[in-house]
Amino acid sequence: MAALAEFAALVPASGVIIFLIIGYARTKFQLSAVPWHTGRYEHDATMPVLAGAAYRAAANQSDAGIPPASPVHRALFVVDIENSTAKPDPVKARLRRVLYHLLGEALRTSGISPDDCDRLVDRGDGVLILIKPADHIPKLTLFTVLVPTLEDLVERHNRDNPELVLRLRMAVHAGEVHHDEQGPFGEAVDLTCRLLDAPELKAALKHASSSTVLAVSQHLYEVIIVHHYDGIDATMYSPLIRVELVGTPRQGWLRTTAGPS
Repeated sequence: MAALAEFAALVPASGVIIFLIIGYARTKFQLSAVPWHTGRYEHDATMPVLAGAAYRAAANQSDAGIPPASPVHRALFVVDIENSTAKPDPVKARLRRVLYHLLGEALRTSGISPDDCDRLVDRGDGVLILIKPADHIPKLTLFTVLVPTLEDLVERHNRDNPELVLRLRMAVHAGEVHHDEQGPFGEAVDLTCRLLDAPELKAALKHASSSTVLAVSQHLYEVIIVHHYDGIDATMYSPLIRVELVGTPRQGWLRTTAGPS
């Protein structure tokens, strides 16, 4: 009888404890009063339906955010195949293989190894190359070795393969580039791609007798082209390209095949 009396005395206290636990859980995890047998917890309809602790962990992670890594300096070189959208997919595939092969040859000739570049960014009908800063790859190399080598390789390919002509728009810039798990981004990338897609550059290639045209950013024009380094003919560049970035007009330089008369 004494044991039974002791058990009876504990029941009310246990009930109070259970009630307090349930009340705390509802407050802590914002649980509504749906029956427990439904097998899920519900809360504010504007939030995802997640189990209490898991939901809070996800919410805390989302709120905290992860600051982007500091930008790194890169030389940017991007190329694009002319009028690729008008070509059948099998032809695009063949042109892509040719493009990557010729780019690899041009990079090797320029002394630019895979370790000197970030992973190549495939743009479907083009490629973005981000070259890391290094003393053995001055920016001048872009203009005196990389671009001329690629142009020679393209012209040679077109002579040998008239049934698979490759024509390229090219653009070069240098600036600070951000990276995340999806790839590179930032103003420098945006500007380079805007130069590549500028109507003036497309028109220049359409009317060019050569297989390539080149756009140069104002920055590279000022730090490289204007100084007339060996192998650079500044008279071949004209400020004919206009693009807009973040609502601000930006100028680019179009390299023509001959200087002014």
